[in-house]
Amino acid sequence: MNEIQILKYNGGEGGRSKYVDIGTFEGQKVVIQRLRPILRSTDQHVRLVKFLKNLLMSDQLDHPSLVKVLGYCFRHTKGEAGYEHTPYFGDVSVVYEYGGMGLDLNALNRTIAERLNHAADLASLLSYLHYSPLGSLADFDIKPVHFKMLNGKIKLIDLDHMNNVEPTCSLTLSNSHTNFKPCPFNISCQELTEIEMRYTKCQTVKCDLGVCRGTNVKYNLQKMNIFFQVLLKPKFFPDALKYSLYRLLTQLNKTDIGVDDLEKEIRNITLAYTNLKT
Repeated sequence: MNEIQILKYNGGEGGRSKYVDIGTFEGQKVVIQRLRPILRSTDQHVRLVKFLKNLLMSDQLDHPSLVKVLGYCFRHTKGEAGYEHTPYFGDVSVVYEYGGMGLDLNALNRTIAERLNHAADLASLLSYLHYSPLGSLADFDIKPVHFKMLNGKIKLIDLDHMNNVEPTCSLTLSNSHTNFKPCPFNISCQELTEIEMRYTKCQTVKCDLGVCRGTNVKYNLQKMNIFFQVLLKPKFFPDALKYSLYRLLTQLNKTDIGVDDLEKEIRNITLAYTNLKT
């Protein structure tokens, strides 16, 4: 940490929750994030949890379209033994690879090949989140500002709203379960696995609590749809590809396509475009 040369203090997009410094380490530009101090201790604890969650998720997941953690320094937190009654709010710093400003989809002026490459990268990311080592993950805060263009690749930089919990439902849909809503995306209610039962109140044989398995991947598809609608807008492509693009974008609008099929369709369109050029 001491060898990082700071180029600009608080020069990044940290908002009110954190400081974001920009520096260099061994010739590589990096971003250093630190929590901002605030007066209300309860809010500070919540922000610390989210700050550390972003670190842990980024450190455990590995995909070319996820920003990489290069290192971190954890000295102490507010409330830790010896710091309960001090003015220090904590000292946790995380170093990430550097990205530019937040992504502006409307400002994307890319060639057809670049558009297809970006779409393929994002489809690959959706597939990775669905089949991740932590289970099927949903990112409940997908928006362009949480992506950056880094070395020609669109990367997700904010992972603190990501989890692998899917909505619960009732297997019987009896009148006694008025608190349960139908599963979204027309998904059928499925039985809990033994592991899922450990994290619910449903630990009896007669329990009819179920899970809307498959919601997370559908949610990600729905939220990421805005990226595909811009990148794969048919007006930017040759006439020979427009029908395939319209069909694919319609399926995405209805979340009527799986991540495996999405990757396959984009590969097919890319191959068709390559053949047109030759």
